Amino acid sequence: MSRTALAAMSVTATVLMAGCGNAVGDIGPPAGLAGISVTSRGDYVIELFVCRDKVDTINISRDRQGLKETEKNPVVRDYKSTRPRTGLISHNLAQPGEGWTPRTPTAFESGKGYIVTGEASAGYDNETTQLNIQTSTLVSLVPGSVYVTEDNSGSKFTRYSPAQFAANAKKACG
Repeated sequence: MSRTALAAMSVTATVLMAGCGNAVGDIGPPAGLAGISVTSRGDYVIELFVCRDKVDTINISRDRQGLKETEKNPVVRDYKSTRPRTGLISHNLAQPGEGWTPRTPTAFESGKGYIVTGEASAGYDNETTQLNIQTSTLVSLVPGSVYVTEDNSGSKFTRYSPAQFAANAKKACG
């Protein structure tokens, strides 16, 4: 093996080991995809399509903006289900549904960023992909579509039909 190839492998390994802290310990595919939609009344709906494992929590946290490296993301709301769920989960933030606590609505604060995931409190290893939201991008949502973020910035949504969203979740689940 050439010195150049060996050096490249060494650099790659170092970058992978020192890189994103959240990547350490991540194994296997996600439990599903997280997205957002909007109703004709303007209510935001968290859309989870869970096709691997089950989730019983929808976690909404603030993003990392303004936080020190040692600070945790502030939790805005944890919605807990009375039972583990799989398949399509649609959770209206203005009118939380039966079987979820708290039944308190959640509103996004203008100019802020949020991270949304579907998680399991016990017994399952994976969570959904994370949905990154910048409130400035929410005005572009139209009813009848599900939006996901393809990067951590939350500044750009990718629009899918509900069927495309489900198909993409199944691909992501492996």
